[in-house]
Amino acid sequence: MAVKSSLLSESSMLIREKEILDELAGCPEIVLCRGDEVTVESDGRRLYNLFLEYVAGGPLSELCRGRAMAAHDVRRYARSILRGLRRVHCAGYVHCDVKPENVLVAGAGAAKIADFGLAKRAGEAASGAGAAAGDAAQEPPSDIWSFGCVVAEMATGEPSRRRRAGEDPAALLFRIISGWDRPEIPAELPEEGRDFVCRCFAREPRERWTAEMLLRHPFLQFSTDGDGAASTTPSPRSVFGFPAWVSPASPRPSAGSSTSSPTPIERLRRLSAGSPESEWDASGDSSGHSAGGRWITVRPLQHCNSSSTDRSWISPRFNQRII
Repeated sequence: MAVKSSLLSESSMLIREKEILDELAGCPEIVLCRGDEVTVESDGRRLYNLFLEYVAGGPLSELCRGRAMAAHDVRRYARSILRGLRRVHCAGYVHCDVKPENVLVAGAGAAKIADFGLAKRAGEAASGAGAAAGDAAQEPPSDIWSFGCVVAEMATGEPSRRRRAGEDPAALLFRIISGWDRPEIPAELPEEGRDFVCRCFAREPRERWTAEMLLRHPFLQFSTDGDGAASTTPSPRSVFGFPAWVSPASPRPSAGSSTSSPTPIERLRRLSAGSPESEWDASGDSSGHSAGGRWITVRPLQHCNSSSTDRSWISPRFNQRII
């Protein structure tokens, strides 16, 4: 068990932290509060003690400071941290101090957010990380900016904000607070990872993705196999990229039947070859419905613009035009 202590007369921050942790209890990605107690020392001092879950892995900063983490490890820890942030934001709070030192390693790819001493209700005046992110008030986007810095540090092994050659601390602080000098996007990450970090560093807070949106980003779409290694699941780029799927309306063979249904590829080959084999009823009424009720007019032919040659569309993933 971990214990935080302070003089009772100066314990408002710890008491506040306990109240928030009690409200967030039950989230595996947030450190657990195990209670509190006031004790009297031998010299008469009264101490407030906050009892917290002990996380043996220590802070995330010990894993990533000075050495870059593998991309699949960055994915797993990022996903775990986001789950914790989603819980914090859904409860109406902003952590206000998201950094590797305040993220504890609970296992391979598992993290717990800790240190809620600076946490505030959404909408309170910004300070610290929130002001550095260019936000006028503490809102969830402030945490997302800081989370992006954590991801960048995991990928590079270096702090996302570093002093340039010959730069004094005051100049660095001005660059951070001005909000116009966005942290660099780690070149060590794959394309989807760089896009993921870009979503965190949008200059306008309202344009930053939420924790829920980031959890659905293709960079985090991976599965874990039996030995704990993470394997990515590619994001579909067309209808043919989706896994095989059988419609519940498709006819299924009976238990005693030995006849297998043709695969989608076989059906396409039959259609392209003009095969007369078809299970559809060719007869239909003037409205476009077949006698068996299977044919449905989706779009009348006269409404189609067959002369159009513009077949481009915008990919929602990377804002690229696909031709």
